Amino acid sequence: MFAGDGSDDKLHQLGDDMGIDACANMQVVSATDVVAFGFWKKSNGKSLCMAFNPCSHTYAFAQVGILPSIPLSKAAPEMSVTIDVVAFSLEKQLQSTSLNKLWEGGSASPAEKQVPGHVFIQGTLSVALQLKDDLSLALEVVCKLIMDMDPGNDGAFSPFAEGSNRQTDWAFMLLRRCQARIALAQRQNPRFVRLPLRHCRHVRAGEWGRLRLSVWRNYLAELGQAL
Repeated sequence: MFAGDGSDDKLHQLGDDMGIDACANMQVVSATDVVAFGFWKKSNGKSLCMAFNPCSHTYAFAQVGILPSIPLSKAAPEMSVTIDVVAFSLEKQLQSTSLNKLWEGGSASPAEKQVPGHVFIQGTLSVALQLKDDLSLALEVVCKLIMDMDPGNDGAFSPFAEGSNRQTDWAFMLLRRCQARIALAQRQNPRFVRLPLRHCRHVRAGEWGRLRLSVWRNYLAELGQAL
């Protein structure tokens, strides 16, 4: 059982602390009381998490590595999409927070925007680009969409209604976050390899794998010049 606002015990925080990625993606239900359970396979990192509150008709599902990705392109660059979180709440108990500070006009200072909603979906777009035989670049774009079908709190109507019953107010917020990963192929003889970015240190042969780097404009410029 996880309480809503005012409680320090949140489902997504517990999932992050325990390394359960599916539960760590459940920030959308942090504002309401939910009962949750999950599954985590430590050997490969696959996990799933489900949270629900039948009193407010709030239900959420998150997964990592359980459902197959949806291929968008097999040619270069390869692209695929995964559905990470799906949630809905008839009483608008879902909530998403902006990644940046937003200004709504007037004298108010820019601040993070919290948007409640009825429907929420989160997915990841993966783009793989082979730069060289032993060097590839992968981009991951995490997208979050929350929709509020009644921002005026005057009653929600079907979007397919006609005439005077036609819905006139609705709102949504779309968030995107991009990160890059540079993958290096395994080599047998060299002790280390230098990445084509002057700000990166040497990488030892025993530490091969995917390196998570923050991509800045000057990094991308240097990468293009090096190649």
